[in-house]
Amino acid sequence: QIDPFGHSAVTVAVLHKLGYEAFVGNRISESFKSKLSNHDGFNFVWEGHQVSKTKEDSSLFTHIIQRHYNYPDTWSESSFYSQYSRSYRINVFNKEIAPTINAISHLSNNTSKAYHALLHAGDDFTYTHASQYFNKVDELNKELENEGKERGYNTSAIYSTVYDYFEGIHSLNITYGLFKGDFLPFQEPFTGWEDFWTGYYSTRLHLKRFIRHVFNDIQGTKTLLAIRAIAKNGNSINFDSDLSKVIDGINNQIRYAERKWAILMHHDGITGTHMTSTENSYYVILNEALSYLNEARKLIESHLSVPISSESAEFLRSVYDHLTNPEMTQHTMVNPAGYYRIQIMNMTLPVSNGTNNYVFVMQKGDNVAVINGC
Repeated sequence: QIDPFGHSAVTVAVLHKLGYEAFVGNRISESFKSKLSNHDGFNFVWEGHQVSKTKEDSSLFTHIIQRHYNYPDTWSESSFYSQYSRSYRINVFNKEIAPTINAISHLSNNTSKAYHALLHAGDDFTYTHASQYFNKVDELNKELENEGKERGYNTSAIYSTVYDYFEGIHSLNITYGLFKGDFLPFQEPFTGWEDFWTGYYSTRLHLKRFIRHVFNDIQGTKTLLAIRAIAKNGNSINFDSDLSKVIDGINNQIRYAERKWAILMHHDGITGTHMTSTENSYYVILNEALSYLNEARKLIESHLSVPISSESAEFLRSVYDHLTNPEMTQHTMVNPAGYYRIQIMNMTLPVSNGTNNYVFVMQKGDNVAVINGC
């Protein structure tokens, strides 16, 4: 698990309960990574919040990626291909392998005769030309072995797994350091970027609320469509071809809105870990989704209106009477958001005979209206 932006102390207990024996993390502050590099290395026991009587449930062996989950200075496939292996191997060895050797030597008081270093070879869109990429990795592995031998180590650079890495680390019989607490907040400026890269626990709260609002609007419009369509068809779901076409047309508008909203489910969207220019685009997308939903509701009103019965009319009159009667408890709907929104709510209202009646109420910004015919 390498992608969460900051790690809370309860993460340890959750992973332990799920059966995990070790954890690989990346998104922590560069200042803390620097401390790890200067002290006991990137392997340690992480002790988080204790959530059970057994203290062991709150600790987990942890490895933090030294830089990022790619080779040094390679942010794309092409940049990796352009590296000259004989000189590049020195860069990789110094940044990825030497710190591990130093840390293990320090922890073992220079008694350890074996070292295990974990290198990560990947990033977004890295393996679009997998065969070419792996050929380059093969070349680099040979160069790293040669570099290690020139430095006096019997070095093997092989393709491996996280499981094999932790097995190798544990076989060294070294007592690793203990870290207590969490890795929050995660707030880092990326080199060359104007934006502050930060975590999903505390950032862009308005956008996250807007995302939720659009989702609620989608679900509310679906509910309104179902109620109106069935009522229009005499409380039957066996729609004729003409009514089916109308419903399909409305569903298309809702589907367009869903597709727009779904873009915000990207792991850099809903989390808030995106750049300012991207955020501006996200607001445009969400407003486009609302436009589709507005069109869907217009179609519902124009094609699926239902004549109100005398019983329903009497019920609505009683609802208005209860809402305006000073002897009754007032019902207040509040728009807590800092923007205009539409929301459909189901309210339970008491009547004089001691029973409850239910009414759908549409909130448009600061205005409230009972939806007739529902």
